[in-house]
Amino acid sequence: MEYKIPCVILAGGLGTRMSSFTKDLPKSMIPINGVPFISYQLELLKKNGVTDVILSIGYKGDVIRGYVGNGKKWGINIQYSDEGDVLRGTGGAVRWIAEQNLLPKKFFLLYGDSYLMVNYQAIWKIFDNNKKSILLTVYKNNGRWDKSNIIFENGKIILYNKYAPDKTKMNFIEYGLSIFTKKIVHNYFFQRENFDLADIYNLLSKQSLLTGYEVKNRFYEIGSQQGLKDLSDKLHAKL
Repeated sequence: MEYKIPCVILAGGLGTRMSSFTKDLPKSMIPINGVPFISYQLELLKKNGVTDVILSIGYKGDVIRGYVGNGKKWGINIQYSDEGDVLRGTGGAVRWIAEQNLLPKKFFLLYGDSYLMVNYQAIWKIFDNNKKSILLTVYKNNGRWDKSNIIFENGKIILYNKYAPDKTKMNFIEYGLSIFTKKIVHNYFFQRENFDLADIYNLLSKQSLLTGYEVKNRFYEIGSQQGLKDLSDKLHAKL
């Protein structure tokens, strides 16, 4: 059985680490082999059964809106949540979507600079079969691609702490794809204003409310120069 999947994409950040590109463009519009990154991202989501996307935009959001439009080119229905010039953080951006009554009952959450080649349908089904309100994909990183921030043992997230001073027991990292329910957003996101999703993950891991799903394929992203090169090489190899 295939599932129809709604997805929120957080694409409103300043992209400061990629300033050579983002002076004139939002990060999602950085070209790869002559094509804006967001086009590859939407194509990948479409192939995995995503039918509806809420694009959270902010910095130079009109450039994204002008290119993507209503999503017809990709066969996806696109709605927008525009933060304007207000910097709310990744958690605050999700809250802002909720305040506009745009959130579906449950949804994938994806960063606007992530390209994740996983079986979205299978992950969605696993979420449906458990009773927790958040599923977080994790990858055994061992500090290779970025700083690990998760203790994951026997299929369970023991602790998520992006800011832990001692990361010796943290071999896993947040993969960049999660599933939330609207209920969890209303219960936890409305207690604060400007905040990062890492704060929510940390809190919920301490309350044993995070379902962990280990992904074996490495993640790709365009949040760094090396990440952009790796993804460009990967996509070029697929041509």
